[in-house]
Amino acid sequence: MSLLMGGAMKTFICMTFLGFTVLAFSTARGQNAQLLVTGKFHGNEVTAQSGEIWYGLYNEVGRFRLVSTTVKVEAVHDDMVIEKEGEKTGKKVSAEHEGSPLFMVRGIDRLEEREVETVFNGKKFFFPGEMMRVGEITVIAFGDLQEPKPRWSPSYRNYSIQLKAGRPQKYYLLAEYPRLAAFDEIPYLVWAGDIDNDGRIDMFWDMTDHYNKRQKTLFLSSMALTGELLHKCAEFIFILD
Repeated sequence: MSLLMGGAMKTFICMTFLGFTVLAFSTARGQNAQLLVTGKFHGNEVTAQSGEIWYGLYNEVGRFRLVSTTVKVEAVHDDMVIEKEGEKTGKKVSAEHEGSPLFMVRGIDRLEEREVETVFNGKKFFFPGEMMRVGEITVIAFGDLQEPKPRWSPSYRNYSIQLKAGRPQKYYLLAEYPRLAAFDEIPYLVWAGDIDNDGRIDMFWDMTDHYNKRQKTLFLSSMALTGELLHKCAEFIFILD
């Protein structure tokens, strides 16, 4: 499926599993970005194959480096699925390079082994009205707190994450959610830096709206379309239980 957005042709490659749809994004620039993290997953959540070459972002004593590494995908027992005796429907993803990468990526121009400028690393949820400077970008959250009866299940309504940047400064919508549970503190920023080596900030978020789902998402400045500051170029979605 192809759409013309902001003057650029954008193609969506759709895959559906466990009720969720994963999108691999490609643009007229010829990029087809893919995102991956290490760990154990339900089998249909992983499309990567053993022997593929990816670039992993590694934290090496306070500095981050992109390192070319070979991915290993093993069939393992899935503790959350009823399997026949000896059956292995789960998948374990690992990388040959020593250590655990924050994430792995491929299909992006200008990927090479190098030190990566980093301006944020951690886990940051933005409460409505909160803002934080991330490099040349200011991240701001908006939303309304709704306290239901009984009071044990408060939520945020019309929650959105926006980015402010430029001269003069403009607001750019990153994501919006009609409703979020107020006590989960999701979604959250994980890392920000220059992964695509264009001199501008990129971001890695967990954009999930549910405590049992993870939605790792990579936003790149080099792929931004008209009206965007960062473009969502790849996702990796998986269920915890």
